[in-house]
Amino acid sequence: MIRLSKTFWRLKWWMQHRNLDMAGERCD
Repeated sequence: MIRLSKTFWRLKWWMQHRNLDMAGERCD
């Protein structure tokens, strides 16, 4: 269960990071 949660959080962080990168490129 802990392992699954860790993967889930990592995926969520990756999605947020990707969104920030996309927003930055879009803004720029």
